[in-house]
Amino acid sequence: MKKTTTTDVATSPAPMTAKERDALRDAVKLQMKVARANVDEYAAAQKADMEGQLSKEFTAEDADLAEIMREAEADIGKTKAKIDAMCKARGIRRSFGPQAYVHFDYRGENSVKDRRAELRGLGNANIDARRKEAYRKIETWGAEAQIKLIAGALTSAEAKEFLESMPTVEALLPGLTLAQLDALSTRPGLRLIQGQTDNLTGTGDE
Repeated sequence: MKKTTTTDVATSPAPMTAKERDALRDAVKLQMKVARANVDEYAAAQKADMEGQLSKEFTAEDADLAEIMREAEADIGKTKAKIDAMCKARGIRRSFGPQAYVHFDYRGENSVKDRRAELRGLGNANIDARRKEAYRKIETWGAEAQIKLIAGALTSAEAKEFLESMPTVEALLPGLTLAQLDALSTRPGLRLIQGQTDNLTGTGDE
């Protein structure tokens, strides 16, 4: 018989204690809490950045735009002089004549209120959807981590079987067929499958 040595005892992995499992479960919950807070903070930062982009103002002093403005104003000046000469030749008072001017939109396309509101709504909806998806991933990770900790402490087959008894998502939320959808219609004229919907809804006579 092989004699157990000090080296054998030192290299054998010790089983996780109940105290360690409890500490790890608390750590998992804390990590989940911090992760959710980080997601909320990041989502808020994304919304603030989106608002900043929507509200971004272009100024006439910007190099490229300033050059465009100078050229446009020069052309408008020539046009105004031509209009003045035409009005004078026809005896029309200048105040009654056509006006020519350059208009610079400081917010570009986003100056339109409805357009900005639409973009803001789309952006917020997208960020909120991705935040919910991040929450789902955090919850999934937390659940899997805690289940793994619990499973390591189970010894009986019955206990392990119980832990694995959670129904699948397909069983919890079965797919909807066209026939079942048709059966939900409360107006016979909208039904695609006439004469079969009563059985599908369980209201027909057997």
